[in-house]
Amino acid sequence: MVETSSTNAAAGRNCLNCGFLCRRDTVNPHLSEYREITQEDRASARFIRHERMDGPLFVWCYRSIPIADEICSRSGFDQHPLPDAPDRPAKQNAAALEVFAAHEGCSRWFEYLPGLDPKEHLAELRLHEFHEALAQQRRDSDRALAASNTASNWRIAIASMVVAAILAGAQIWIASHPPVTQPDRGYPTPSVSSAPPTQTDQSK
Repeated sequence: MVETSSTNAAAGRNCLNCGFLCRRDTVNPHLSEYREITQEDRASARFIRHERMDGPLFVWCYRSIPIADEICSRSGFDQHPLPDAPDRPAKQNAAALEVFAAHEGCSRWFEYLPGLDPKEHLAELRLHEFHEALAQQRRDSDRALAASNTASNWRIAIASMVVAAILAGAQIWIASHPPVTQPDRGYPTPSVSSAPPTQTDQSK
């Protein structure tokens, strides 16, 4: 991706520093060429061009915001360069600045990257949106994994507590129930002398 300009970033989010601000031949709408308005022209407020070399090029929004009609309404001049009037360029450019300011915070704004035409800016926007969607998907996956691990840890903790409670209960039961011993019934304890006689003893 192209690096964004810190100069543009410091300005407001309006048409003046938007990459979709451009020029096109509005007298011949079948011509689909959209031209970049350079950083120099933006800084000097030269938006409308009527030079014969370039043809009648009027300021335009590549994302279909009707700024051209608004500029015409504010300036009192239409988009056609004829009939020529000495004060036309100054009034139209001044009106353009007013229209740009009125569109502060436009939802279709994308920062102007010098050297790119509007079509290339749109490609940059789509790439930016793709990376944002990918990052959001990764964040969602991380949150889901963390939630799953938390639930698993809770299940292990609960199982451990149940086992500990069972063992403690068993120990208490054993302690309160001593083993039962058999009573002494008075039977004589066998001794060595009571062993059965050997064969020698029987022959006597």
